Order: sequence, then structure tokens, then C-alpha cells
Amino acid sequence: MSAVSSADYWLILKRIDLNLRGNIRSKEDDLVVKGSELAHVTNREVPYNPLRIMREASRVALAAGVKGADRWAIGADGASLCSWGDGINFFVERRTGIGESDADKLAALEVLALVCEHVKTLQQAAE
Repeated sequence: MSAVSSADYWLILKRIDLNLRGNIRSKEDDLVVKGSELAHVTNREVPYNPLRIMREASRVALAAGVKGADRWAIGADGASLCSWGDGINFFVERRTGIGESDADKLAALEVLALVCEHVKTLQQAAE
């Protein structure tokens, strides 16, 4: 099984709005951080619970007007947020060869990143 690097997380995190990243964090920002960058990313920037990430992706999509965005799932295949009414589907396959927890977190983060990019596209089109 291969390890997930801090670069793997940052590639996804940089696509997620900074305020949203703050919403999904579960720990206080004023704690002193010790250790490696990977420890910082996995313990501070990424929520422990992938379901929390998916709930945030759903909330953001619903706020942007994506109908049916409350239909989300995370499982053995990957993470998805689907809107049957609009035909908009966000699906990310689970990475293989890494631990289950990391695979779930990465898939959920990727869905949130896709939702953020979609919302940004909608905002640009409205301007």
C-alpha cells in the first residue's frame, strides 16, 4: 500500500475556497503545530471525517442552486454528489493502493473541489 503525500492533499486543497476549508476543519486554528507538513495537512487542514466534507459539498452546491445536491454518497466505489434534475453529477473514484481512510478523504475532497469549481464557473457566468 502506498502512502499519501502532503502534495496529494495540497493539489486538491488549493482548489477549495479558503473559507470553506475553514468550515470543514474540526480543530481550533490557534493550536501550535509540530511535526511534518503531512502531519499538519492531515491533522489540521483535512477533516478527519469524510462525511463532514461531503455534507459541506452538498451545502455549497445547494446554496449555488444545484437541484438535488442533497443526494450524495461515499462508499467502496468513490464519492458522488448527484443532481438528477440538472443532470450535474460530481463523481470521483476511490484511489486504490492507499488506506481506506485516506481514500475516502481524498475522494470527498475531490468532490468538494469539483463543486467549488462549478460554483466559481456559475459566478463568472453571472457577471
